[in-house]
Amino acid sequence: SKSGNTPKYDMLFLLSSGGKLNYLASKTWLEKKLSSDSLETVLLNEVEFVLCLDGIGNDGLNMHVSKQPKEGTAAHKMLLAIEEAVTLLNHNISVNTVPKKVNLGNPLFAWHHEIFTVKRLSAATISNYQLQLTRQTQHFRHHSGC
Repeated sequence: SKSGNTPKYDMLFLLSSGGKLNYLASKTWLEKKLSSDSLETVLLNEVEFVLCLDGIGNDGLNMHVSKQPKEGTAAHKMLLAIEEAVTLLNHNISVNTVPKKVNLGNPLFAWHHEIFTVKRLSAATISNYQLQLTRQTQHFRHHSGC
């Protein structure tokens, strides 16, 4: 194909469940892909950014990252794109960055993107929840009828 017809980025969508099980579906998928000698492993090494979605659609958006995105990085570009989209839609929605280092001593991941971060992939989770505890509390209240 002609270079003018080639998109700048290829996109892969992974829809998984297992948040209640420490994101087991995503973790298993990623470990299988990284442990093989297939073309998919080569493609994963070319990934610039992984965006995980969690509980979006309510007040505000929080971009959870393992460290504050540096200018020019894929994570920073994504943050700017999200802020621009919110502005264009003329919503009174705030967009916050919530940096939190991955606790390697804890076997439970606080956020979905942490599975990808520990495998050295740039990743973030977009959520309306600012704290992981809030997400668990909301889930419990929703399913327990409180």
